[in-house]
Amino acid sequence: MKGVTWFWKTNTNPWSSNEIEQWIPFPDIINRQIEQAYEDRQLEIVISEEYKIDLNRLLQNDIFDFGKQRPVRRCSKTGDTLTYYRRERFNFAQPIQRSIADDTLNYGCSFATDCFILFTKAILKMKITSLIDALVSGIVIEGGKPNQNDEAQSLKK
Repeated sequence: MKGVTWFWKTNTNPWSSNEIEQWIPFPDIINRQIEQAYEDRQLEIVISEEYKIDLNRLLQNDIFDFGKQRPVRRCSKTGDTLTYYRRERFNFAQPIQRSIADDTLNYGCSFATDCFILFTKAILKMKITSLIDALVSGIVIEGGKPNQNDEAQSLKK
């Protein structure tokens, strides 16, 4: 199940052969739900309040307007897919802007400098590996998701 990604076609007219095909993967949670339903040989799965997926015909249907359909596809995860997920993870909808009220020499981010000084006990000399280990530990603690330690530990590598 980890090696599979489900995509939906985003073209304005998904049935037109004149447009370049554009496919976007479903979010991880929905991807897992679709794949589980596919493996359980279900005929369809409701993925939101508005959409369901017909797993026999590989179509995403609008629940309120059956005429609105889009193709979906199931692909094994490739380097392109993994690159897409990494890019999406670090893209933000809103650009990060400096705080006007609390501008410092650190470009509005004294919090990061204060945390770094506290973490290094004001010595400010440390190896990048110990910093990464601390970051991974923080992710494991803050995430608090059961059975996710392997994914967090893989960040160390």
